Amino acid sequence: MELMIVGIILAVVAGLAVPGYISAVEKSRKQEALETLGALRNSEIRFFAGNATYTPTFTQLDFDPTKATGTPYFTYTAAGGATFTGTATRNATKFSALSGCTAGYTLTITDQGVITQGC
Repeated sequence: MELMIVGIILAVVAGLAVPGYISAVEKSRKQEALETLGALRNSEIRFFAGNATYTPTFTQLDFDPTKATGTPYFTYTAAGGATFTGTATRNATKFSALSGCTAGYTLTITDQGVITQGC
């Protein structure tokens, strides 16, 4: 009987703790993506200084976001030309719905440093 009560208490505590843990992990992954996008923007600005254009090709930069992180929670893309937009798309296979989106979300940064998030 006592073991049943202990089991129920542990289940309730775990039920309260797990969503908070998942939310904290998702926030840290989002922060990692924002830092990677910031580094991508800085690399694009350096490229622009020497070429008067932004590039969508990571191989032309001194920073490759696809190799920057050890875990592929986001897919990174860039759109170059007269302006720059870098995008980090949350991979759906490793996605937590606690972010408020029904599928993977995106984070974008522009050459002006404007950051937006979308579902």
